[in-house]
Amino acid sequence: MRKYYVITSGSAIHESLLGIESGITDNVELYYPSFKITNSLLKAVFYVCFSNRFSWLFSWINKNAWFAYHVLEYIDFDDNYENIVVLAPGLKIDREINKEYLIKFKTERKCKFVLLLFDSLDFKSNGGWNSISDCFDIFDVVMTFDDNDAQKYGINHFSLPLDICANEGQRDIQTDLFFVGYNKKRSHLIENLYDRACMNGLKCDFNVIDRKKAVLSFFLKNKDIYKTRRICYRQVLKQIMQSNCILEVLCEGQKTSSLRYLEAVILNKKIITNNKNVKAMPLYNEEYVRYFEKIDDIDFDWIKTRENIDFNYQNEFSVRHLFDRLDRILDRN
Repeated sequence: MRKYYVITSGSAIHESLLGIESGITDNVELYYPSFKITNSLLKAVFYVCFSNRFSWLFSWINKNAWFAYHVLEYIDFDDNYENIVVLAPGLKIDREINKEYLIKFKTERKCKFVLLLFDSLDFKSNGGWNSISDCFDIFDVVMTFDDNDAQKYGINHFSLPLDICANEGQRDIQTDLFFVGYNKKRSHLIENLYDRACMNGLKCDFNVIDRKKAVLSFFLKNKDIYKTRRICYRQVLKQIMQSNCILEVLCEGQKTSSLRYLEAVILNKKIITNNKNVKAMPLYNEEYVRYFEKIDDIDFDWIKTRENIDFNYQNEFSVRHLFDRLDRILDRN
């Protein structure tokens, strides 16, 4: 028997794995965030130490010292199980993963390590994300949500998990098109699409998380779409339920769909996406899913049209499928 300890500091990853907390899986525990720092001043120093802009202020602090606060130090392993630590890091790898610390911990505690990648390896990011492949050797299993990365790097693939109730919070449609997500170098396309949608009479609910642009929004043309902080996931679901169609815009280097596609299927919403591989996605239905390469490809009248949507979803995205697959991989190793 195995017991899994899943650790992440990625907020969107945490949302994807929330089914664990609702008891859908057996012998799986979810820990968020990855570091347990209770002192508010110390927590502030921690985040500054790993920030892209201000880390130089505390460059004299050995970053390895922070791993004394890693949640692994607070977990009591169950000796009746084979203990598996599952790390699902966000983009800041230099904050999430330290090879020296993990190798020492793995040796002393005699556990296995699994790495779950929820971002495409080709996405250009600060924080060491593009060197994550240098850490593969310390993990017993490496898995990615990106089909292309799985083939390119010879690692295992998993389907994004999501557990939400399709009937919870049904509401009247109030907007035509909904978007939420961090900027991640895609604001130009999102701004232009927002402009075109408004010109075509669509009522849009766009939420682009970019603190700098939100602060300077007075000087921007599309000032209303930028937000200083992310929206809680319960609110995201509420806004999706109130919208007729979801917009998915992939990040640079990403070649497979995000949670937006899963939400569309589970909640029976139309979706437009620039994922050229969308036809290969589970439960794809051309009546409810539209691909666009450029804005001129978009049928705005289709977005506005109210229809009865039914993807016939039967829990295909549940998080328990992820751990069933992980069990099979570990059995083979």
